[in-house]
Amino acid sequence: MSEKDEKLEAQLREAVNPSYEGGRRRIVFAAAGNAGGNAPMGWLASMSGVIAVHATDGLGAASNFNPTSLSGESFPTLGRDIQSNWKETGKRNPPKPIYLSGTSFATPIVAAIAADVLEWARWNLKMTNDQKKLLYSAGYMKKVFAKMMQPRFNIHYIQPWTLWERGWDNGCGQVKSVKDVLMEVIAS
Repeated sequence: MSEKDEKLEAQLREAVNPSYEGGRRRIVFAAAGNAGGNAPMGWLASMSGVIAVHATDGLGAASNFNPTSLSGESFPTLGRDIQSNWKETGKRNPPKPIYLSGTSFATPIVAAIAADVLEWARWNLKMTNDQKKLLYSAGYMKKVFAKMMQPRFNIHYIQPWTLWERGWDNGCGQVKSVKDVLMEVIAS
């Protein structure tokens, strides 16, 4: 590992440390990897304090390229067959639609779900300063994600719509008030 890599790793370890007090709290998300059972989870995704993201298709089925989770924790969401546009280098033709897959495509989706939860909580919950500190932690967000997860074959995958109250449930009676869920998680 180069000196530059060691410095980056030290900074990342400090940033994801739950006792880190220097500056704003951070929640770090990392793509778990795409080698299936042929390689371990990536080093950043396997760090304590990091939320490792796995991928599913649009119906919640696990992607076969997901690595095995060492901790048993898995936070999968859509990461397979994501439509994009691709312009071939040096060609003047319009971009062609292509479909991309990987845990690196699921990762920004999970981060956006977390950002939505955090922003909603910031504006709608009356919290103490200690509760606000909890809000921006990987441990807290993992608990929130657990409240959004539904079983699908051998995995549970994140279904954010189960958290948001819409006057309907998903047929399973799973939708609860987002306020109730977040306050329950903060209290635990």
